[in-house]
Amino acid sequence: MYNFSIPSALKAYIDQIVRLGRTFAFTPENPVTPYQPLVLGKKMFIIAARGGSGFGAGGQYEQMNFQTPYLATIFGFLGITDITFVEMENDELGGEGLAEAIATARTQIALLAGS
Repeated sequence: MYNFSIPSALKAYIDQIVRLGRTFAFTPENPVTPYQPLVLGKKMFIIAARGGSGFGAGGQYEQMNFQTPYLATIFGFLGITDITFVEMENDELGGEGLAEAIATARTQIALLAGS
């Protein structure tokens, strides 16, 4: 997480792949739903790191987390709605909090790799 959102390099990448006619369609004759996703049937895994803590669901800073909702929204717009997030917090703080976050993330990834 950079400033409550995503790094600029990731934003630049997303801007390169969100393309009319390639990853989404636009049909102005259908004013109710003019945008149609073209990337269907895909599963996505996102591993996200955050320096502090409390930005996850139910955390004290959840409302400041624009990273997870943005990624779910933009990839959902393209048609990728089966998204699994592995979110690791405390990477800026070090110590036991970081060690625990790394262990939890590794466990989650290992479980996902087996599925």
